[in-house]
Amino acid sequence: MGSLNFRSTVLHEVLNSCIVKGMAPTTYVDVLVRNIRAARSRLGLDQADVVARMRALGYETWYRQTMGKVERAERRVSAEEILGLAAALETTVARLMTPLWEDKWIELPSGESLRVGAVVTLVTGELAADDSIPQDIHWYENKPVRTIIPPHEGEAVQWGTPAEEA
Repeated sequence: MGSLNFRSTVLHEVLNSCIVKGMAPTTYVDVLVRNIRAARSRLGLDQADVVARMRALGYETWYRQTMGKVERAERRVSAEEILGLAAALETTVARLMTPLWEDKWIELPSGESLRVGAVVTLVTGELAADDSIPQDIHWYENKPVRTIIPPHEGEAVQWGTPAEEA
């Protein structure tokens, strides 16, 4: 059992010391903002129109300032509001929450990044067509452990040691 813990710890340290260089990841907030704006633009709606629709759906705390803050990434939207926005913008929750393939990596608030295919799988529940591993992160004692860090076109992978990161 001790050998397994040692191997898991070593694996954790090696995988977490991997630094992927190249294109900076897109934050998930940026994904949501971009998709909300795009959906609004497709319908030719201004922010006031979306607010009127949200209020008609019972989101009484939505004002023009709320929509502006959402689109400037100054205010997070709740899961319930994503549902309302999907209805108001005549789209689906998945379309609002799914990144573009060009994004390659999606950064979480912790700084951890997930491959776009892994995010698509998490959002839609479907394994992405070019993806054989549904998640990039597994858990070891409540700490995220990278399971894969694939090199992307135009990106170099540099492997370091935990001591080099300090």
